[in-house]
Amino acid sequence: MDNRDTDSKYEECIYFLADKLKENNNSSNTLIHSIRVGLKIEKDGYDANLVKAGFLHDIFEDTDIKISEFKKYYNDEITDLILSGTANYNIQDDKKILLDMYTRCLEHSKEALLLKCYDIEDKMQYYKNSIDKDVVLLHDYKYQLFLTMSKKTIYKYTIWKQMEKEYKECKKQWHKNGLIKGDEKYEF
Repeated sequence: MDNRDTDSKYEECIYFLADKLKENNNSSNTLIHSIRVGLKIEKDGYDANLVKAGFLHDIFEDTDIKISEFKKYYNDEITDLILSGTANYNIQDDKKILLDMYTRCLEHSKEALLLKCYDIEDKMQYYKNSIDKDVVLLHDYKYQLFLTMSKKTIYKYTIWKQMEKEYKECKKQWHKNGLIKGDEKYEF
């Protein structure tokens, strides 16, 4: 099977994101993270729209692109998948931002939850090694909230199981580092 056409369509997403990040002088690790997310989704056999959304999932958070400009290049399904998991920073409370975002994913579709799961899971290794207590507490809440809200819908999927496993590893590391007790349960 010749994958050149498919690869070309995905490369176009990467170039598009890279150009937009460059226009906005974004120096975060968005590009590499987004490539990993898109490739993981593609490797797991999901359709082209979900893969493209994986490559582009942070575009509205990390660039100044307008939705109308984005829609000139990408269909409504990709746009809606990305927007469902885009943080609304007009909300001033971190926990409320997460609740709002995960609620929108849950209301949108199983695919939106899967996209968000791939996104979160990809960065867990980074936060697992954090020594900043405030960062750790927020991510402990974030992971527990997402796993709780998404469990009924996507708990059978490999990526959800992987995230749950990674979360347990994070908790062990954070506990070992004295950043959490290890048995925190949050009220949602």
